[in-house]
Amino acid sequence: MADELILEKTKQPLRSIDDLTLLLLKSHLILEQAMNAGFREVFAHSDALNIGRLTFYQRLQVLRALDSTDSIKDILEFSEKLNSLRNRLAHQLEPIGTEDAIRSFIETVAKSIPYHYFEATGPPNLHMGMCIAYMCGRLNAFGMATRIEHDPLRFVC
Repeated sequence: MADELILEKTKQPLRSIDDLTLLLLKSHLILEQAMNAGFREVFAHSDALNIGRLTFYQRLQVLRALDSTDSIKDILEFSEKLNSLRNRLAHQLEPIGTEDAIRSFIETVAKSIPYHYFEATGPPNLHMGMCIAYMCGRLNAFGMATRIEHDPLRFVC
């Protein structure tokens, strides 16, 4: 998938969200979908991961095990931070410091982007969309690079 398509597909669901809690939850879901899409490229029976009911964190560990060259180490770390933020929302009725934590997450990811998607000013939903798009793009590239040929008629000795 081209970077522009990933960017648009990722930004679209986040574009109209003003509530930071919803923004965080949707971003987490989008990233999980990107992880699952990568697993479909890598594993012939990736649906077994769904049957196994792996958590987001466990899926991150599967990706970490596949990442022999640490090419997505930073993306996995960002994903863990996003997951921690989501868990904080899920387990606390009124979490304190969520807005600051989300802004810190955005700043951290934005600093790692080799080219700048956006200006320093702008709405959080746009910035989060850009960060999630960057992360999804990297996961997509990793999935394609790690792709295993699933042709059952092809046998190599």
